[in-house]
Amino acid sequence: MVKIQKLHLLLGVCLIAGLGFRFYDLHAPWKRKDHYNYGGLHTTMFVECYKKTPLSVSKAIPHMDCADNAAPGGFYPNHPPTLIIAEAWWTDLWGLSEASIRTFVAMFSLLNVLLVYLLARAVLKNETSALLAATVQAVLPATLYFGTHADFICEFAVFFSLLATLLMKQGRAHLAGFVTVLAGLVSWPGFLGFAGLAFYTWRKKRSWWPILIWGAFGFTSGLILMMWLQQKLDLIEFLKFKLVRPGYVGQHTFDYLYPLRWTYQAWQYLSMLISPLFALWAVLALTAVRVSPDRRAFGDDLILISGSGILYAIAGHEYFYIHAFLWLYALPGVAILLAWWLTPALTAQQEQGTHSKWGVSLLTLFVVATYSYGRLKTNLYLDSINDAIMAFSVIGFAILWLQKKTNPRSWLVLFVLTAMVNFSQLVNWRNEPETDMQFCNSAREEFARTHSAVTTNLTDDLAMRFYCRGIPVQPQPEQ
Repeated sequence: MVKIQKLHLLLGVCLIAGLGFRFYDLHAPWKRKDHYNYGGLHTTMFVECYKKTPLSVSKAIPHMDCADNAAPGGFYPNHPPTLIIAEAWWTDLWGLSEASIRTFVAMFSLLNVLLVYLLARAVLKNETSALLAATVQAVLPATLYFGTHADFICEFAVFFSLLATLLMKQGRAHLAGFVTVLAGLVSWPGFLGFAGLAFYTWRKKRSWWPILIWGAFGFTSGLILMMWLQQKLDLIEFLKFKLVRPGYVGQHTFDYLYPLRWTYQAWQYLSMLISPLFALWAVLALTAVRVSPDRRAFGDDLILISGSGILYAIAGHEYFYIHAFLWLYALPGVAILLAWWLTPALTAQQEQGTHSKWGVSLLTLFVVATYSYGRLKTNLYLDSINDAIMAFSVIGFAILWLQKKTNPRSWLVLFVLTAMVNFSQLVNWRNEPETDMQFCNSAREEFARTHSAVTTNLTDDLAMRFYCRGIPVQPQPEQ
């Protein structure tokens, strides 16, 4: 048996370590891997141009082409400028750098861990469960990797949706509606939070007036902001662009197999963002939420917490096909689901639900076989070690489970081992070579020596262009 004090101590160590690892490689130059670096680089250029271009010219519309003595261009009216304005203020205080851009988002990543703790305590009414939920939120690969991801949809945007959820759970519907409006003005998916508030209002048979009033206000303010960003009244065209034919998203074949392809892609993303063992536990936990008064109420809470994130995945399925970080809206629900599932096992109580041996065996094989090994690899050896430990954890848990040899100590060892390998994955993911920065440093030296354009076989990547500004760079001639 694991004593509660020892359990809390170990969870606290994992939580603090998770919070600290978010800041790993904070000062590194923008690189190329996944969207972690692209988002921050775009944001940096948006912030630069926001500061440089007069508001009378830019109308606060994000844009990244603002060279001196040139008309601004590269306008990007697809998202509210709230993050850009906030980052501009923040970098006025701390300077415009990779570290300052990332730190602003990291603050909200830390606050979201606190909100998950408060929300889990309100939902599960157990201090151990609340601490466990916060720890899961702190050590998930997704919140580690994207905890400093500075893009329009990031932990800054999730903060407002999560806060509105907590306020709704506390019975403060008017304030929850107001914060949901703010969530939408920070990032469009925030407005989907009204769906979760409406569902919860219906389930709890509460007054509809707060949702109707603030929903109408949110709809009106969203339309006004949309028109302002587009500088025109053609809202239908904007909605078609966002939901039907998103411009930069590669168009996929929409046939009867598309739902299966999308589901498989979503599972690969989620298993990577949650980690294989946590993903296995999450599926087992979901099957244990059966129809009974207590568990049905918990299911209502899960829909309130992550329902808008799931709705966003359905409505914006094309975006979710290529962007793993968009799942950030749904992950607090995963953290609380795992806390509900794991608390009885870690405190020597009866485990949640029963499952068939065949079902657990097949699910284990599926998780191990379909995990997206090496998607963000940097060091082959570290990546191989991480993958081996993750596969061992899943298979080891399944063997113990099927042989009915699981006990609080084994659950805790597997939990801590998963947290540690998540930290190791983060280190591996972020240690990507600084290809563009290294080239641009060499190119700057060469240009100072020769005063001639520098040739490169690197692709015309945004990061290379950013760090090579002021140096004439041209593609390597084809042989």
